[in-house]
Amino acid sequence: MQKVSNPKGTRAVTEGDTNNRSNVLEDNIHFKNLAAYTKLRKDISEVFHAKTADAQKLSTEFSKLIITNLQFINAGGLLAVPSLSTSFLGLSQLQHCEKMLYLGLPMAIFTIGLLSASLSALFTYFNYQAVAQNNMYIAAEALHVVDEALPNMPPEIRASNELTKREVSSKQAISQRSIRRNYYCAFIAGWTSIGSFIASCILLAAFSR
Repeated sequence: MQKVSNPKGTRAVTEGDTNNRSNVLEDNIHFKNLAAYTKLRKDISEVFHAKTADAQKLSTEFSKLIITNLQFINAGGLLAVPSLSTSFLGLSQLQHCEKMLYLGLPMAIFTIGLLSASLSALFTYFNYQAVAQNNMYIAAEALHVVDEALPNMPPEIRASNELTKREVSSKQAISQRSIRRNYYCAFIAGWTSIGSFIASCILLAAFSR
């Protein structure tokens, strides 16, 4: 025990008092670090959760957009071919083989366009679902980076997190390949649908001459 002088008098300061102050200060620092760590994890989760929700919303909206446009025009063309052919081409006077040519070919191409539009909508939906899944993997990877910054993490938990991080990285690579594949499939199917509609219209115009 030692004596410490101050303007108001003299009091005794023990080693326990000093240790208690150090413990309080250390606990305060740990509390601030824990609060910052918790807030950072929450912010990361909220950001990527919002991105995931947006991607899932877009998957539905773009699929509806494709359905209401590409499928509508091809389905409309498919249904209109018989009446147009009868009204403008005079197919009632043609033979069966000629009817099959003038009717069947445009209808077959419209059918291809309709199926292509359906595939485009499906691949678009899969693409945005893969984007949403990829955002979840990115969020998990960011959270692992935050966890690794903790100074007092037990070695066994750190090793487990490292294995989980490798697994997340592997799944993220698969998800990114899926995004690219679905994007190109949706792109090709969409333009095939548009091309089928245009080709069928050109055939109908050519047959009407």
